[in-house]
Amino acid sequence: MQKNLIKLILWTTTITLFSSCSPSGKQLPKDRVKEQISQNSAENKQSLLFFINPAGEPCQVQNQILEKNQLAIEAKAKLIYISTTSDNDRQYFYHYGIRALPIMILVDKQGQIVHRFPPGIIPAEAILSKLSQ
Repeated sequence: MQKNLIKLILWTTTITLFSSCSPSGKQLPKDRVKEQISQNSAENKQSLLFFINPAGEPCQVQNQILEKNQLAIEAKAKLIYISTTSDNDRQYFYHYGIRALPIMILVDKQGQIVHRFPPGIIPAEAILSKLSQ
């Protein structure tokens, strides 16, 4: 009996977790990230969402690349940091279905995905090339 109860709890938790991670047409909650995306729409700019774990070494390396190229990137898109350490930011990990870090997603004025970079460290040239398209 206990084994069946444990299986049911695990199954329910798994289904709930995976269904909430879907990047479907859910509306973004109103907060800092959504406001920044909206501000960019007034400037007719896209937003580059950078999902980061500040303690992770690959995320730190990607952050260094972004910082070195910040002027070139910000000329084409607004860079928005979304961190694992911020309680308010965690909803975006679920909303966009983030399961690996570091990762960057280019979104339009409405927050819809234009391009999803593969997880891992992306060279500046690849980022700038995609932003130029």
